[in-house]
Amino acid sequence: LHFWSEVIGVDGFRFDLATALARNEFAIDPGTSLFSAIAGDPILRERKLIAEPWDVHGYALGGFPHPWREWNDHYRDSLREFWLGAPGRGVSEGVGDLASRLSGSHDIFHYRGPTSSINFITAHDGFTLHDLVSYNNKHNEANREDNRDGSDNNHSWNLGVEGESDDPQLIELRHRIKKSLLASLLISSGVPMILMGDESSRTQRGSNNAFTLPVGGDLFGEEAFSGGWALDWEIDHHAQDLLETTQNLIALRKEFLVDVIKEFFTGEMDLGTSRKDLAWFRRNGEEMTSTHWLDEQRNYLAMYVEASINRALLIQLNSSDETQLFTLPNEKWGTLYHLIFDSSILVNSLEPKILPPSSQVELAPHSLAIWLTSTRQ
Repeated sequence: LHFWSEVIGVDGFRFDLATALARNEFAIDPGTSLFSAIAGDPILRERKLIAEPWDVHGYALGGFPHPWREWNDHYRDSLREFWLGAPGRGVSEGVGDLASRLSGSHDIFHYRGPTSSINFITAHDGFTLHDLVSYNNKHNEANREDNRDGSDNNHSWNLGVEGESDDPQLIELRHRIKKSLLASLLISSGVPMILMGDESSRTQRGSNNAFTLPVGGDLFGEEAFSGGWALDWEIDHHAQDLLETTQNLIALRKEFLVDVIKEFFTGEMDLGTSRKDLAWFRRNGEEMTSTHWLDEQRNYLAMYVEASINRALLIQLNSSDETQLFTLPNEKWGTLYHLIFDSSILVNSLEPKILPPSSQVELAPHSLAIWLTSTRQ
């Protein structure tokens, strides 16, 4: 680790199956030899330390000490369930867990802060983002293990057609959901992790266990996922839009969110502004109540985040298969609302839209919209 840090210049490490390195009997112990050595080392303790908080013997999400960060598979599954699992089955589980993941997973990392959570939707294990909306089932036959390898629990949705399709409407809808998933990731509290290639729709042709390539074989044949191991530099207009979407969302996160998501939101009313740093809204522009959080049929939500003393973001999410009518919050929350992102619209086609408080707006099926609003001090 010292060599990689000081000679090679690596700024951090992700420890695979890290629970195996931290176990004392059957519990996570920050005093084990490796953890103690890293904590006491002036070089390594300043590096980025990321744990995969499970192994073949146990699961320990939230159990690692500061400054370790952890892959948050609760985040992955909750976001997939909202955008893919529930719509695919036609049954929602409500939005309570979704709200916890978007706001930093306080229930898991309450004593360490939201930056302890590595938020991700896809990783090197499992489906790519493109395959997540293209396949209901894994297709690992090329690995020659009779499709027994890889997870069967993918929370994916093929939208009615298994694999690739030339149906323009289906292609557009899959593209929209990919943008909604990426947008959710990049507006969430925590540290976002993006699988390389997702920003340009890389596909592994349904493989969710891409652990091998044929030695000396055809690197563009079936056993190499038809070239899915590599990035395709000749991208179509949908992939180009997805790339520009990712770039725009990263810029949006840097400008409006990076300073306010380092700590957990309080959700408490500020007596000076009569606003909260984080608030959740129904479609009618009124705040959520405990009764609404218990509604398991709910598949839409609006999230209000104060970005600074005079600016805030309103994020609207709709995972249903119907257009939903939302009312923007009243003048207490914002004086004007400016649409800056809509996953149902190509990035370069988004037209300026500025509306007063309490206006009604339509949100397309399976889409996410972000509004920038000015606030009164």
